[in-house]
Amino acid sequence: MPKVCQEILYTAMEDFALDLVIGKGNASKVVRLSIPRFTLIAATNKPNLCLGPFLDRFTLFFKLDYYSEEELMEVVRRLAEKWGIEIEEEARRLIARASKGVPRQAINLLKKLKEFAFLSSAQEKPLKIGLEELKRFFKILEIDEWGLTPEDRRCLLTLYQEFKGGPVGLTSLALSANISPEELETLYEPALIRLGLIARTRKGRVLTQKGYAYLKERLK
Repeated sequence: MPKVCQEILYTAMEDFALDLVIGKGNASKVVRLSIPRFTLIAATNKPNLCLGPFLDRFTLFFKLDYYSEEELMEVVRRLAEKWGIEIEEEARRLIARASKGVPRQAINLLKKLKEFAFLSSAQEKPLKIGLEELKRFFKILEIDEWGLTPEDRRCLLTLYQEFKGGPVGLTSLALSANISPEELETLYEPALIRLGLIARTRKGRVLTQKGYAYLKERLK
């Protein structure tokens, strides 16, 4: 949200009015327009980009966490049931793990899986999907048992090979991995940190012992 828009909302949030400047220079004047009472609900993953006075006018703050593995399994179960798919519990668990705490990713994976299962078999509804079929599907997408994608692994490999495990700054790591800093910070890094594969320090990103162990298995 542009800063000027945040500033305009100051009086709207406090006094339920808008102060509009009409005219220019010495001929300008401020006209106050009353507006109906309202409730403003805002969401952001970068509160540091909001102006302090704008944030101060909110009376309630809630921090939303990522979905747990069990919650994502329930999302997959309900959607599979809606789409006429019978999916084993362990397959649901693997989809949940690969979704990195984000329901939309779980939904997208299940949608692709449904199409894969339909095209690769002559089954009639309901489709039945087991763990082995899911693993074949993940192999095509190059998603491993940790739920990591090729881009996730490229971030880890770059940190290991180019920077000897770190520490390294976000921008340097992103550019070396051929990923934009914004993508690395919002799409890939959160999951890698939650999985304990990398960590943030004052000096930059570092590969953890768990991260070294993960790469060791794949670099054999």
